[in-house]
Amino acid sequence: MSDPPQPPPLLIPAPPPAARRERLRWGRFVSLTGLLMLCVSFFLPHIRTCGSPDVPVDMTVDSDGTFLVTVGLPFLAAIVLLPLYTFHAARWLLRTPRARKTVAVAICVICLVLLVPGSLLMMIPVASWVTSTPPDPDGWVWLGCTAVVVGATLLAFAGLLSRSIDRKAAAGVFGVGVASLAFFSFWLWGGNAMYGLWLSCAACFLIALGAAIDWFPSRPP
Repeated sequence: MSDPPQPPPLLIPAPPPAARRERLRWGRFVSLTGLLMLCVSFFLPHIRTCGSPDVPVDMTVDSDGTFLVTVGLPFLAAIVLLPLYTFHAARWLLRTPRARKTVAVAICVICLVLLVPGSLLMMIPVASWVTSTPPDPDGWVWLGCTAVVVGATLLAFAGLLSRSIDRKAAAGVFGVGVASLAFFSFWLWGGNAMYGLWLSCAACFLIALGAAIDWFPSRPP
């Protein structure tokens, strides 16, 4: 007598690629934490000038908003990106793929729009430093920070070559985080730093770190 036929082995299907990538989106919450910290530091003293602390929100009010759209561009980026990035991180709040794509596109556009004028504003003091006699020793530090900002901007534009809109958004946020960190690092070099400036540097580091985590592992398999 022949043996009875054996049932086929149970095969457990592998999770789809989207499910595997879903576990890697925790990097967005790291960036979201950094954006929230940067918004909080907007109300804290950063440096001490002539014995009195400089608070970004007070400088914005005193300049009728000019500070926020020039020197305070990192704070402007955090304020604008925070609500959008909340939906980008908590994707279950958006029910349709079209809404998620729209948010990612908006994040990418905002980052690139803020990075370009930020790079130009960083290069203006470099031009005056090169022509000054004798040159200011701190100019070398500013030159290095400007090079990092310009490099982060170019890297964000290079991220546009990706086919994934999520990777494009991650590249833009990474550029904003690195450029903002370079900007705040210069003021650390100048001394008289207060706890608000240290918080801003930590926030920018988290923004860049979370975007890097979201950028590179999100490649399609």
